[in-house]
Amino acid sequence: MNTEINECEIEKKKIFNDLSSKTIMVLATSSNDIVTARSVSIFIHNEKIYFQTGNNMEKMIQIKGNKNIALCCDNYQLQGKAKNLGNWDINRDLLPFYIAQHESSYRLYGKVKEQIVVEVELEKVKRWDYINQKPYIGNFDLIKKSFVI
Repeated sequence: MNTEINECEIEKKKIFNDLSSKTIMVLATSSNDIVTARSVSIFIHNEKIYFQTGNNMEKMIQIKGNKNIALCCDNYQLQGKAKNLGNWDINRDLLPFYIAQHESSYRLYGKVKEQIVVEVELEKVKRWDYINQKPYIGNFDLIKKSFVI
C-alpha cells in the first residue's frame, strides 16, 4: 500500500471539500502579453470548476488564444486549463448545479444567445495556511499527483 498516494488523495479531498463552498473566484486570463482579472460566479462539480460567460467577452477572447488560466479565492491560488463547453442547452446536466448557487445570474444571462459554459480542469493548487503559528504553502500538483509543503 503506497501511503504517499493515500496522503495525496486525502489532501485532494480536503482541498475540493473546502473549495466546494466557494461561489465567487477571481479569474485571470492572458493573451498577447495582456493579463486581465475579474470575479466570476463558479460552482465545482466532479473536481472541475464551471462558470457561465458571454462567448464574446474579453475573458473568452483571451481563453481562445491561451487556455491557461488562474483562479484565486481566500487562501487558494489555482491553475488550470479552460474549455468552452457551449451553451446551457447542451450542458443541461450542469445547469442545476449553477442554478443552485447563482439562480439570479442564470435568469439574467443564461438564455442570452452568446452565453456559454466554461469548464476549468485544475492542474495545480496552492494553499496558504498556518501550522503552529508558522505560515506555509501547500503545493498540490493534480497532474503529478503530489502534495508538498
